[in-house]
Amino acid sequence: MDRIRSIVVPTDFSALAEAAAVRAANLARLEGAQVHLVHAVAVPLVADPYGSSLPTHLGELWEALRQAAQEQLEQTRKTIEAKGVAVTTQVSDSLDPVGSIAEAVRLHSADLIVMGTHGRRGLQRAFLGSVTERALSTLDRPILAVKEESAVAAKPISKIVLAVDFSPHSDRAVEAAASLAARLSASVDVVHAFDLPADYNPYLSAAGTEVERKIESNILGRLEAIREQLGQRDIRVHTHFRRGHPDTVITDLATQIGCQLIVMGTRGLTGLEHVLLGSVAERTLRMAPCSVLCVKAPASSRSPIR
Repeated sequence: MDRIRSIVVPTDFSALAEAAAVRAANLARLEGAQVHLVHAVAVPLVADPYGSSLPTHLGELWEALRQAAQEQLEQTRKTIEAKGVAVTTQVSDSLDPVGSIAEAVRLHSADLIVMGTHGRRGLQRAFLGSVTERALSTLDRPILAVKEESAVAAKPISKIVLAVDFSPHSDRAVEAAASLAARLSASVDVVHAFDLPADYNPYLSAAGTEVERKIESNILGRLEAIREQLGQRDIRVHTHFRRGHPDTVITDLATQIGCQLIVMGTRGLTGLEHVLLGSVAERTLRMAPCSVLCVKAPASSRSPIR
C-alpha cells in the first residue's frame, strides 16, 4: 500500500462508527493524511437516530435531519482534529450509503475507507444486510472494517495476520501488510489455509498422496518467499500452513495470537457469482475478533473468473 493521503470514514454515529473514526484518526496522524467524514441521511421509520424533534412536512423533515447530522459530524470532527488531523465533513442526501461512500471516495481521491461493521450473521444478516459487505463487493479501494470498541481501536496495532492464497489480490494484501507493519513496527503472521474438496480422497488414486505432498511443498515454498520479502524490511514474520476452511483458519489464528488486524485480498464478487461462491473475506469479516483490511488487485492484473 502506497502512502495514505486521504481516508474516507462513513459514519452512522453508532459506537462502531465512532471506533472507526478513532482508528482512522490514528492512521491519519501516522501518515499525515486527511480524514473525510461522510454521512448519508436516513429517514427514521420508527425512531429518530439524531435525537431531533421531527416536523411533519417532508421538506422541513429533511432539513431537520441534515442539521442534526451535521451537528453530530461536527462533534466527531472536533474529536479527530484534537489529534492534530485535518478533517472535512459531508452530509449526503443519497438514500444509498454505499453510493455516498463512492462519491466521497471520488471527490477526495481516497486511498482508504475506514468503517465500522456489526459483522451480522444468520437471519439478522439475511434481513438487514451489511453496508460494509456491499462496499467490499462494489468499491475498488482498500476497506478497513473496524469491529472493536473505541477504547480498543485507540490502541496501537502490534500484531497483524496476513492471509494469503497467492492470487493477484493476495499479492496486493502482502504489499499492504508489509507497508503497515513497517510503519507501525508490528509483527506479521502469514497464513495459508489448505482446503481440499469435501469429497477428496487421496487413496482413490495411487498418485493422490504424491500430488498432495507436492502441493504442500509448493505452498511452503511460497510462504517462505513471503517471509523473506517481509524480512528484508526488518519485519518480524511467522508463517503458518494450516488445513481447513480459510475463514475458520484465519479467525482461529487471529484469536490465538491476539492480533489487532487481519489483512487479506478479496475478489469482490457481485451478482450470481457472489450468491453461488460467497466471499472468504465476507465470512472472515463476520467471524473475525478484530479489524479486517480487505484489498483488491488493480483491474489490469486480475485473472478472469471462469
